Amino acid sequence: HIHEHIEQMMLILSGELDAILDGKLFRMKPGDIIRFPAGHEHGAQMVDVDCSIVDIFSPARPDYEEKLRNVLGTTK
Repeated sequence: HIHEHIEQMMLILSGELDAILDGKLFRMKPGDIIRFPAGHEHGAQMVDVDCSIVDIFSPARPDYEEKLRNVLGTTK
């Protein structure tokens, strides 16, 4: 998939995953970080069931902001 105006970074905390950026495959392990620039095709698939990651979006995705407000019980 592609985020036209949002950059994404993934930090691998545990386990392994396969990340794809512009058709190139990267095997990611704990401590690895990958950056998906806005407008570039990318994706990821966990190799381990217990894989943990931190996803960072810039700017923040509006749907994530809404989900966070719902969890916290706050408004805009």
